[in-house]
Amino acid sequence: GVTKCSLNVDRFDYKVLKLQKVSANAVYRNHIFKLEDFKVGDSNFIHGQGIMSMKESEPKRFKGNIRANDIPANQLVSIFGDLFQNGLTGQLKGLNLDLQGEGNNWDEIRKTLSGKVAIHLTSGESDIEVLKAGAYQLFDHPSKPVVAKAVEEPRSEYKNIFGQFLLSRGVAKTENFVYETENRRSSIVGKLDLGQNSMDVVMGVAPLAQLDKFLTKIPIFGKIITGGDEKSLVKAYYTVKGPFESPEATPIPFTSLGKKVMGIFQGILQAPQDIFFFPEPEGTN
Repeated sequence: GVTKCSLNVDRFDYKVLKLQKVSANAVYRNHIFKLEDFKVGDSNFIHGQGIMSMKESEPKRFKGNIRANDIPANQLVSIFGDLFQNGLTGQLKGLNLDLQGEGNNWDEIRKTLSGKVAIHLTSGESDIEVLKAGAYQLFDHPSKPVVAKAVEEPRSEYKNIFGQFLLSRGVAKTENFVYETENRRSSIVGKLDLGQNSMDVVMGVAPLAQLDKFLTKIPIFGKIITGGDEKSLVKAYYTVKGPFESPEATPIPFTSLGKKVMGIFQGILQAPQDIFFFPEPEGTN
């Protein structure tokens, strides 16, 4: 048969989700569940749509997209209740999730995820331990940590967090994930294997462009720091490999990087701040 439903509620709780002001239109036909005009919040700060196949003889298949723009970061993480409490502040300039996958539980789904993810955050603080612990609980990770803090650790301030990921069968690849603070800009190029819970990336670290230009103009000091043959203070590169819980970081010389990877790092780490823009949704001018 066919079932159609229009939803408009002040509060909607489902497992760890704590949603306020939810509206959507849903249709169920021939074992296909379709969700349209999904909106969350007074100003519809989250909106999206999706479709799921629920045939008994096949694993559940889904495809959907979720977007959020120009909202406080803590407003986004609040949809997970206390899971990421005080873990992230700042302004979420944009979040685009366009994903598809299949499976009857997260362990099966994560190995099939494909699509695109893009995120841009500005001017806030992050607590990595809180975010990690929340993620472990959210995805029911088999080795989720139990963290007992005798003394509260200082939070880390950031200027920009920006990244785009391309996913294929559970492997997320990026060439432009950036974490920028007041004094440095770090970038990651490589892949994260969600199916194997492991990573294989190269990380580059550099001071901000303004500091870079200032120091390189100091006659002797600049040559000592740059080694006399580089025009940038991109001084640290690392390979980071292993499981998400405890990857191994190994310093590597920049001369051992391939031309493509080196070019990516030079473009990101030395770029002016206006490189951090969020792509417009498809179909917009």
